[in-house]
Amino acid sequence: MPMTVNYWERRDSADRDGFAKAALNVCRAQRSNPGIRSSRFYWLNNDNLVIQNDVESLDIFNGPPPPEVAKALFALSDLARTIRMERWVDAGQGEQTYRQAQQAPQR
Repeated sequence: MPMTVNYWERRDSADRDGFAKAALNVCRAQRSNPGIRSSRFYWLNNDNLVIQNDVESLDIFNGPPPPEVAKALFALSDLARTIRMERWVDAGQGEQTYRQAQQAPQR
């Protein structure tokens, strides 16, 4: 199952409760998107959290987000900054991609 993991760092002036609520709102908005199976956030420490999205395909993030997701992301960005974004591919898909690459003609 492919996933995205986004790391967020709280801005110095941001309230931790507001930071958490904004992350929860992003997760709720993400879950309304049909290609997203789950969206949850986890605390790393007092000032950092991650939002993990379990998705049907990573292609869902290749275009602009739906308006309700964009609104929630902008609200979170007012309180925190993204410090890292990762796209995780499950082992089966990674192997399939590798096998297809081995069969591709050389240019």
